[in-house]
Amino acid sequence: MSQEDKLGQIVILNGNPRAGKSSIASAIQNMFEGVWMNVGGSQFKKMTPEHYQPGISLRPGGERPELEPLIVILYEAMYEAIAAHSRLGLNVVVDVWHHDAYSIPRGILPSCARILSGLPVLFVGVRCPLEVVMQRRIATWNSGYEEDGSVPKPVRLWQQAVHMPGIYDLEVDTSVLSSEECAALVRQRLEEEPPPSAFQRLEVQSRNFYSLQKRGKQMLQVDKPGQIIILNGTPRSGKSSIATVIQNTFEGVWMNMGVDRFMQMTPERYRPGIGLRPGGERPDLEPLIVTLYQAMYEAIAAHSRLGLNVVVDVGHHDAYSISRGILSSCARILSGLPVLFVAVRCPLEVVMQRRIATWNSGYEEDGSVPKPVRLWQQAVHMLGIYDLEVDTSVLSSEECAVLIRQCLEEESPPSAFQSLETMT
Repeated sequence: MSQEDKLGQIVILNGNPRAGKSSIASAIQNMFEGVWMNVGGSQFKKMTPEHYQPGISLRPGGERPELEPLIVILYEAMYEAIAAHSRLGLNVVVDVWHHDAYSIPRGILPSCARILSGLPVLFVGVRCPLEVVMQRRIATWNSGYEEDGSVPKPVRLWQQAVHMPGIYDLEVDTSVLSSEECAALVRQRLEEEPPPSAFQRLEVQSRNFYSLQKRGKQMLQVDKPGQIIILNGTPRSGKSSIATVIQNTFEGVWMNMGVDRFMQMTPERYRPGIGLRPGGERPDLEPLIVTLYQAMYEAIAAHSRLGLNVVVDVGHHDAYSISRGILSSCARILSGLPVLFVAVRCPLEVVMQRRIATWNSGYEEDGSVPKPVRLWQQAVHMLGIYDLEVDTSVLSSEECAVLIRQCLEEESPPSAFQSLETMT
């Protein structure tokens, strides 16, 4: 079940909000053969700190010029992640809202095309008439027309800007075609000759905008890579709460690229993906899980190299049907980058209290702890090589974040991941 025999196919669905892109992406994930990861704009928007929102979904109009240089970097990071998935043999479907109606032209789309140079890309324009978009906005968000009956300016701007310059391999209209019919047309175009070429044509345009892209990086400290913090622990140990505090309180841009985000990108039939619990219950999934972890860590590395800080909440273990050595392989992917590896510990009785409070999922009928919970507790800290350990039963998320900050400020740099690199 090798995922790396050939490059994964990339399908990029470009259109305005409520055009129907995400429904087509779901249809592709469900209908097409192979593993199709949904590495779309919505997922990366969720990774972005609240104070830098709306991130890459910033609407046309030039309303937030102070954010625009960062948005250039966020798009570049997302496309580097897409490229990493494809090079690992994973197919990728992307729903996105490309436009260039910023305060000044940013040339993001041509620059993204350059990142995917040499990879198989189908670029699809997802169109939908304005009146249908408005119907969907009302049905979904109860957000309709202005008091005078006009279409809101942001909606009009989206409709005007998102399909410029209009270079596509395929165009679909979701007002007359269902998501499944659109997906069938996408499949048909992938099977046709000549192969798609829109991104190759857009790549040529990137030469005109390359200097703009470089200037955009001045917003970030890019003379050194972004800091990476990996929070490793069991479910309900408190990792995601610490990650949120780090995003909200640490200086700079901190992207949250944890296991939950990447699980959401994974097709339903391959879940829980990298969230697979210890016990060796799904040996059929394990080779894919190795590849999915590689892809996630390649995406983390890409963000760091672009100067973006990354916080990762994950549950590493090696209790599969056979040893997979995933953590050591991931450490090698991050070789040369600044990584702080943090153990997030929590006693079993507190984990159980949290499971009951969150999921109403508690003890077995005989009063024992469920086997999967016990296995997580035993397996997740098996190697025990960390730069820092915190216990969320005695420390708040804020107190844990303070200890992490102090560790980063110490003179001797973290070294746990360097030690893990050498293990097989």
